[in-house]
Amino acid sequence: MKPLMSKDASPHIPARRLALLTGVLFALAFNILLGAWLMGLYQSMLERGRATAEGLIAVFMTHTGRILGEIDRTALEFRDYPLKLGQSEIERIMLYKRAQQSAILNIFRLNAQGEITAWTGGDWRPEVSDRPYFTKHRDNPEVERFVDGPMRSRLSPTKWFISLSHGIKKPDGTFDGSVVVTIDLVSLAHEYQAILDTPGASVVMTDLKGRVLMRQPEVEGAVGSMLPSFQGRENGYPELMHWTALSPIDRQERLVAFRNLPGYPLTIGVTLLKSKVLSGWYTYLALALFLSLAVTSATFLASQRIAGSLARREHAIRRLRESRAIVTAQLQYQQTLLNAIPVPIATSDTNGVFIQCNNAFLRWTGYSVTEVLGRTCQDILPANVVEKYRQRFEDLLEAGGQIQFETAWADRQGAERRAVVYRTAHQGLEKLGSAVISIVIDITSQKQIEDELKRSNAELEQFSYAISHDLQEPLRMVSSYLALVERRYKQVLDKDGLEFIDFAVDGAKRMSGMIQGLLEYSRVNRKGESFRPVDLTQAAQDALVNLALAISECGGTVDVQSLPVVNGDPGQLMRLMQNLIGNALKYRKPDEAAKVTISSARQDDHWAITVADNGIGIAPENADRLFKVFQRLHSRTQYEGFGIGLAVCRRIVERHGGRIWVESEAGQGSRFIFTLPALPKEADA
Repeated sequence: MKPLMSKDASPHIPARRLALLTGVLFALAFNILLGAWLMGLYQSMLERGRATAEGLIAVFMTHTGRILGEIDRTALEFRDYPLKLGQSEIERIMLYKRAQQSAILNIFRLNAQGEITAWTGGDWRPEVSDRPYFTKHRDNPEVERFVDGPMRSRLSPTKWFISLSHGIKKPDGTFDGSVVVTIDLVSLAHEYQAILDTPGASVVMTDLKGRVLMRQPEVEGAVGSMLPSFQGRENGYPELMHWTALSPIDRQERLVAFRNLPGYPLTIGVTLLKSKVLSGWYTYLALALFLSLAVTSATFLASQRIAGSLARREHAIRRLRESRAIVTAQLQYQQTLLNAIPVPIATSDTNGVFIQCNNAFLRWTGYSVTEVLGRTCQDILPANVVEKYRQRFEDLLEAGGQIQFETAWADRQGAERRAVVYRTAHQGLEKLGSAVISIVIDITSQKQIEDELKRSNAELEQFSYAISHDLQEPLRMVSSYLALVERRYKQVLDKDGLEFIDFAVDGAKRMSGMIQGLLEYSRVNRKGESFRPVDLTQAAQDALVNLALAISECGGTVDVQSLPVVNGDPGQLMRLMQNLIGNALKYRKPDEAAKVTISSARQDDHWAITVADNGIGIAPENADRLFKVFQRLHSRTQYEGFGIGLAVCRRIVERHGGRIWVESEAGQGSRFIFTLPALPKEADA
């Protein structure tokens, strides 16, 4: 009887089955691990989205709390204003405060009977004695501050507002009325719009029962609707809570976070589109599906072709060697490229150890490549550079990923050099990144040129001052002799001769005035006093004393509002005010009295001072010419002058570390604005 299977064939079938089983198990394990990784990534992205929503809530709550805190301080100011100021004065201040704070809808003050004694709504006086912001303080005098729930405006039904009030007490502690500020929630929404820059995000403000008071971005029909997530909640969300739900407003699935605003009957919510939060995850999902299919197919194919495994292994080894050669060639190319750059460049790892540099960096430091690589900045750089150079990788990331600094950098022989160092964090695939790239720019020659330019400018200024000063005496002599000729030969000269002498005398006077202006221009930097605190209000008043005759002759008025104290040269700042006020008086409209207003506004670490007038104005295309020496926009027959005053103003402002410009249109008056640094204590505050 013949055997059913030959000896050669009998072991072949189990081997194939074993290979197939191995392939199935490997593919199954791979797909399980890949699925677990995808789920972990899914949860991680959701957690990141929740953290983003929580961070946005904190930002909006801080922002809203700051705005409401400023409004609360405004209410306290008007609570403490003495009634002797008068209704019109208090209402003027109220209107000013409302204009400064866009979220304020109205400000009003009530007496003990609930009657409005002053407010920002004009002559109409609504009946408000039954409103909670009055009755709460009347019935409970011990209540200092009361915040009423959101209400619709009677005048604008689309506007929602809350009221913030403080009780007013007489000296004996009895009730004497209240001060109320109504806060426009729509304006707050515009504030949110300005800072909401996360794609797919929205911010919602509701009352404690879930009624939508505003939403950004705006959606038609959202305001006034009730959110189902507040059902059964009378006090909103005192603690931060977040969940995932289908939005009743735009019908999209969102990550949601809500929390009450402490001290106010409001709840702030932030939602993120789940599709935006998981946008990267869907890409990974597609790649994972593709990879799963590829690995599974490859596994089954490999199991069926087990007989050719050795050949494939040899092929893989050969490809690995080729890849290694390619990587080596790429590294060599990268190093050659770095060496071709004449600017010093070095790369260090996250621990500050140098791992790569180019030849220019070796020449700059004076070390060889073996002395640099594997060592830290403390080992090879000068001590003063190390203090600025060494910075933890995490700190560099927190600084925006890039810093730069200028430093003295002596070479190994002690020769002084100047350099600007740029340090950039490079983030690899890991969370914290992988390296820091440093670029050194040699600015030694540039600094030498700048120093030489400063010396040249100083010498040129000295030369112009000396020339201008020395020209005064010959001009005085020319003018004197021309006057002498006119006196002695007046009877001899005809009309043309006398006219020629007048022309010559007038030209000498104008040249003398121009030289005097040039001297004044050069004295700004040469003859200036040392800086000290200067009250600009007093400087403006001193300027008005000098201009008293001019103001009286033209019938003009100058309103000097409260101006700050700055650090500067008292004489030059007074002259700056005098030039700008005198300029406004000179270029007034012929049929209208001059009106000049001087005001100030804080801008970060500077003060902006504005000198506004109602004069003839300036065409915008001529604005740049105003501040140049001897530049005039009108003929001398129209307006006297030499075109030096505004140039002196610009030089004074620049000496004090500021800048000056003009905002104007022809026939619309002018606003000359200049900035001066705030005092250090004010800047710190």
